[in-house]
Amino acid sequence: MKQFDFYKNIFLDYLLKEKNYSPNTIIAYGEDLDQFSDFLSLFKLNVEDTQREHIRMFLSYLNRKNYEKNTVSRKVSAIRSFFHFLKNRGYVKKNPAASVHLPKRGRVLPSFLTEDEMRKLFESLPEPVDFKTSRNRAVIELFYATGLRVSELTNLKMRDLDMESQLVRVIGKGGKERIVPFGIPAKEAMAVYLRFRRFHLEKRKNLGEEFVFVNVRDGRHITVRGMIFIVENLLKALSSIKKLSVHSLRHTFATHLLEHGADLRAIQELLGHSSLSTTQIYTHLSIERLIDIYRRSHPDEQ
Repeated sequence: MKQFDFYKNIFLDYLLKEKNYSPNTIIAYGEDLDQFSDFLSLFKLNVEDTQREHIRMFLSYLNRKNYEKNTVSRKVSAIRSFFHFLKNRGYVKKNPAASVHLPKRGRVLPSFLTEDEMRKLFESLPEPVDFKTSRNRAVIELFYATGLRVSELTNLKMRDLDMESQLVRVIGKGGKERIVPFGIPAKEAMAVYLRFRRFHLEKRKNLGEEFVFVNVRDGRHITVRGMIFIVENLLKALSSIKKLSVHSLRHTFATHLLEHGADLRAIQELLGHSSLSTTQIYTHLSIERLIDIYRRSHPDEQ
């Protein structure tokens, strides 16, 4: 459907350039909208013809295909945002998804590493003796020290990094700016990396590169996909412990702060969450861990 593709592309461009959504979120929205477009084409419907009942039919179709509630909720949210954008731009008269109720999301607890597991991860990293090994250690150290999103760390620029004050300036979702501190281990790892980075960029004749983390091949800005590959490859050393992803380090950062007495609102600010309810999942995570410790330790549970 050429018409749908036109609307979809300007919507995704808006999310990228004006809302500063992460590349992964934009890819997911695009895939969700493509699936909805295929569904509409079965009924030979244009975007302007779409009604509330058509979206409800799509919802029923997803349920029959046994999609998880969280996945269905995300797809409907994408469609709702899409039509909201089209309505605001005057392409359609109303948002047919506005009154469609989202399925109740199941609670998904994020995976994270214990402090002992983080120690094992750092021990598994190669010594920082060249550009690649120093970069990879700096990535893990800064991820754990700041809890940044993968897109935020990838897009960090040299001017955003204050080594003396141990601060990074982050442009998060919706273009919101926040300042996040980092500790001595991250500072030391970054200092080693930045020395190797300079030698690397001199060889590649790319000293003007503004992004902090660059690739091995030509010293250019590393992509989000490249960053995910680096981190998840390093996490394979712990694959026998639990299923981990690049986001596990962000979750680990928040969980460890909470376990050491950090205020939930402070964690919210550091993570760049717009709503405290998003951050509260870490409270539930800590409670789950306490229950597990109790059941393994209390005499009545033996």
